[in-house]
Amino acid sequence: MRGPPSILCIVLAACTSAQPVDGTRGALVHGDGVLDAASDDFHGRILERSGWDFPLCQKCHGADFGGGVSGVTCLSCHVEGPTSCATCHGASPASGAHPIHVLGGTLLGRKLACSECHVQPKAWDDPGHLRDAEGRAITAPPTVRFGELASRPAPARTGPPTYDAGRCDNVYCHGTAASPSWSGVEKSTCASCHGQPPISHPIGACATCHGAVIDAQGKLVGPARHLDGLTTLGNGDGTCLACHPTLGGAHTSHLAGTNKLATPIACTECHVVPAATSSLGHFTSDGLAAVFPIGGTGPLANADGATPRFVSATMSCSSTYCHGGGALLMGDASLGVIREPLWKTGSGAGRCGTCHGLPPLDGVHDPAWQITQCSLCHGKSVGPSGLILFTNGTSTHMNGIVDAP
Repeated sequence: MRGPPSILCIVLAACTSAQPVDGTRGALVHGDGVLDAASDDFHGRILERSGWDFPLCQKCHGADFGGGVSGVTCLSCHVEGPTSCATCHGASPASGAHPIHVLGGTLLGRKLACSECHVQPKAWDDPGHLRDAEGRAITAPPTVRFGELASRPAPARTGPPTYDAGRCDNVYCHGTAASPSWSGVEKSTCASCHGQPPISHPIGACATCHGAVIDAQGKLVGPARHLDGLTTLGNGDGTCLACHPTLGGAHTSHLAGTNKLATPIACTECHVVPAATSSLGHFTSDGLAAVFPIGGTGPLANADGATPRFVSATMSCSSTYCHGGGALLMGDASLGVIREPLWKTGSGAGRCGTCHGLPPLDGVHDPAWQITQCSLCHGKSVGPSGLILFTNGTSTHMNGIVDAP
């Protein structure tokens, strides 16, 4: 060996030249292979053959393994001490799929605790770890005992989680995967545990609903939320806005009443609002929300006998009471009425004169009347200037009932 002796060589020399415990001279306490991992005399193998008799080591190296009567510390190599988990297992056991489970990764994201699959001892000498209750060394492989995460309910599970012959079964963590191999010979992808998308989901980007976990490129951005036993939707606040924070088209003008024509309109006027994410009808095969489904709309869109419809191909509404539908408003022959507004652009339908004429051309109103005269008959909903009246954010305008004497 060239250069100055390494720390390993110095420690080796100290161990192999130390006086034996019984005080006789000439014999070595340890053979030359005590620090050679390839040797049968490697101290780890000696310890294993002794039935993990750490107290025997402590007689010479001290109760804290700091040197003791031998003056040779074990802490030069085993910084956390010979009895720490990392001394035998390192940052992660290297066998099978241990690294990806314990260390995480780009696919799994979160790091799983050893206790998810094993009984994790509090101390090295806990019964069942290295020795049984009678103090005998355990030579069998570690027992797999699944924890709470693997046992969580999941649609694909048909029984309790089990491990046999190197394969896991019925574990929540692997979803629809059938008996994944612990050896890791089967390459895992996102689709190994759940569909892309799952069969119950519409076709689309995962980030649309699970943006707090995965981004549009399929990269995990919230690893702690992946495989945590919960389904994180949107920002995780549990409301509809978690997944629908910025709604496109004319949503804002309807939900916030930005045009000051009516009280903000509830989602239920146009959609069936699901009681739960998994409720029937929430997700559709084409990924588009159902608009005006039979029995699913509120009273306003259907008022006065209106028969609202929505055409997804053109993104347009028609025959809604809100936009000139129903028996009374359909009698208005004013040219400016927009009865089929385009949802994406609004087509200018959010202003006075687009749902009924100013005044309506219906044989009841005088075509010469001005907007400042509306309040003479409709004073509960329209002010003298022609602006819609609001009290505490609500208005009687466009509520399905004609405000007239």
